[in-house]
Amino acid sequence: MALAVKQKSKRTRAGANRSRTILKKIIEAALRERFPHDTVEVSDGFEDNIHALVVSKVFDKMTERTKFAHLWKIVEGTDLNDSEKDLITALIAYSPRELM
Repeated sequence: MALAVKQKSKRTRAGANRSRTILKKIIEAALRERFPHDTVEVSDGFEDNIHALVVSKVFDKMTERTKFAHLWKIVEGTDLNDSEKDLITALIAYSPRELM
């Protein structure tokens, strides 16, 4: 399982320009574009945070670090600004084998 948790900066809440609903839609669209036939879930985390989960065979032979880097690269490709990205406190990647 790839799980990365970031420490929030104090600028996180004040610096985010768009609603969490819009941010979640942007993140989900980016992940679904890359994983159209896999499980993608973007949800509310604690307080104002956002969590994203992807289950895909793409992760079968990846290390935890590589899984996180793969997901984070997708997030980096969106138009989210740094403050909005700071709201993402969990990117979780599983291979279906890991869930059996």
